[in-house]
Amino acid sequence: MEGLPLTEAITVNDYSQNKNLRYQNEIQTSYFDPEQGEIHVTIVYRHARKDIDDIESTEEHPHIITEQIFVISPGYVPINSNSVHVVRQHIADHFQSMEYGLTLMHEVNDNCAAQYKSRHCLLDLSYAEQDFGYAVIRIYHEPGHAKGSQDAAGGCVKRFADLAVVRGEVVIQNAEKLCTFLQDNFSEPVKKSSKLKRRKFICKEDVQFYRLAKPIKKFKIREIHSARSIGIPGKLQVRTYACYCAFCLDGQFELCDTDVGGPWREISIEEDIDPQQETEDEETDPDSAHISEQVSCGSIVAVANGEHDYKLMHITEDLHTLDSTETDDNGLALPAGADVFRACKCSVDKTLKSDTYLVVTDVSEFVEPSEIRYVCASVKDKVLKRGTFKMIKNSELDDILGVFIEEL
Repeated sequence: MEGLPLTEAITVNDYSQNKNLRYQNEIQTSYFDPEQGEIHVTIVYRHARKDIDDIESTEEHPHIITEQIFVISPGYVPINSNSVHVVRQHIADHFQSMEYGLTLMHEVNDNCAAQYKSRHCLLDLSYAEQDFGYAVIRIYHEPGHAKGSQDAAGGCVKRFADLAVVRGEVVIQNAEKLCTFLQDNFSEPVKKSSKLKRRKFICKEDVQFYRLAKPIKKFKIREIHSARSIGIPGKLQVRTYACYCAFCLDGQFELCDTDVGGPWREISIEEDIDPQQETEDEETDPDSAHISEQVSCGSIVAVANGEHDYKLMHITEDLHTLDSTETDDNGLALPAGADVFRACKCSVDKTLKSDTYLVVTDVSEFVEPSEIRYVCASVKDKVLKRGTFKMIKNSELDDILGVFIEEL
């Protein structure tokens, strides 16, 4: 990498395996389906800057800096070309913040079609100059079976968080808390002799990006191992293999005389723009957000009670963060920083009709957001007399709650 021009940089990108977000004294039911966090890992190799790294890289004395950038998002955020584009935007912002003057980015990715190599991903690549202000050369390598530097970086941060949880030093219930903890405690390398300069953690709650342009032309994606943007949206240059001979490294691709990569050839990624249809497709899917966001005080919810069991709960307090360690009426103690609802268990009142339930108001329990499986929207807003409420028959709810009620 010492031959890297001063206005260029290299990134190695990959998604790490999703991390289960657990904590030491968790509720038993949260064990079966915990919240997850998606971690996108980017290893950055760039030239040093005096005002940031205390050393200036020059052509005569190049000094390459290694950074790790982690973009963390909730497990329900889909991993596709749109989410990867948001990650790339964070990387572009990182270089812009340091006034790097980036003109060309070399992206090294694996062959995962959903993340980096689908027609949508290659269409995004053709918009690099318009979206980020610099050209991009993308290189695809074969899967390394979790032996790359990016896989090691992802495993390192997850292990650090796991150890802190086991020691009881932190409660990590969602992606935002994971990101905050790592940023506060794991940004600097442990060993000063390490080649790694710093780590940066970014929390991405949702994907606020959707490109109207849609590729419709099919081509042989598996034969492409190198692609580059040429400043024209919808058009790329591709070659069979990557080549970094002296001419290619200097950007004089037309002078490349090696047989390694083959000639660059231009391809057109046709676009079919239908704003009306694309707007309809862009509408948010209600299932993409976490179900706990629909819960408020007074809601009736189905809560996981084991791997194949559920229970009805009446929410009595909105979601809030505990300021100190608290214990519910069942003796369950949760530490400060835990996000919980307060709720009362519902049980069948045998003296009433089969579709009427009794709210047990004298036992208050903690309910974590990750435990909620279903929000009973069919329940009337107002609780009836004698502490009961009625539920309208619902075939979907029958299937979910059938393990602990006989009939709605």
